[in-house]
Amino acid sequence: MRARQARILADHVIDAALCGYEYSGLPKLLNVADHPRFKEPRHPMRAVKETSVSVLFDGGNQSGMLGMYYATRAVIERAQAHGIAAVGVDNIWFGVPIDVSELGHCLTQTRRLLSADRGRAAA
Repeated sequence: MRARQARILADHVIDAALCGYEYSGLPKLLNVADHPRFKEPRHPMRAVKETSVSVLFDGGNQSGMLGMYYATRAVIERAQAHGIAAVGVDNIWFGVPIDVSELGHCLTQTRRLLSADRGRAAA
């Protein structure tokens, strides 16, 4: 399991660096190792509540990079099957504080998927 987690983290930071997001590249691993919750016990993510189109995970005190990887996989699987999906993750942490505007940005990127013409026309 640890080898798989290491691979997910490595893929994330290398991809970020290659895309020009230096702050989220290799130096981010230092943020993970320095985070106070890194030293606390962890357990695998588990579904707390789920339906065919939604799932709420307990992140197991994992790094947010891992938690969001697994959450993204789960939401993609459900969306492919049903056309819409929602996922939530609790009990994860990130190496740096997350600005609420970043979360808002993630949520606003759904407009193309939710528009009546499925994003084929200009907004």
